[in-house]
Amino acid sequence: MAIALLLWMLAAMALTVSAVVHFSQGDVSMAQLRLQESRAWWLGRGLVHLAVRDQILASLDPMDIDANNDSDVSDSETPGDDNPASNVIFSREYNFGDVSARVALYPAEGLVSLNTAPTEQLLQLFQAVGGLDVNSAQNAVEGVLAYRDQSSPVTFNMIYNPGFRFVEEL
Repeated sequence: MAIALLLWMLAAMALTVSAVVHFSQGDVSMAQLRLQESRAWWLGRGLVHLAVRDQILASLDPMDIDANNDSDVSDSETPGDDNPASNVIFSREYNFGDVSARVALYPAEGLVSLNTAPTEQLLQLFQAVGGLDVNSAQNAVEGVLAYRDQSSPVTFNMIYNPGFRFVEEL
């Protein structure tokens, strides 16, 4: 009987260890995913800062850009259309080892903040850009207004930070 009890306990312990290993593998995979997301986010921020710097340098003296840049750079012009928001102010491709990214700077006047835009501007946006009919656009505007006037469920301070703060909230 003691041997049967011992075998049962060993089987239970083996099953427990197997479950712990299985869940640990999932945790490691999630940590790796978060690390990759973090690297991509910081790379994006760094590239934007680099492109803004290069755009300022290009407006001062085009010869200074490559002298101050540690990365492989290639200029490229992206044609815009008649919409000011689609006209590229500055575009450049950066290569850092095995990472290659194109950065394009656009004028800010073509952007609309969902947190501060008046109702009329949101209605026009949803109709003109979104292609919605009047009723659907009005429903979308009402949803945006309702959401931005309440506290966001993903904010750290649920009372102080109303409106859209993260892409996931859209």
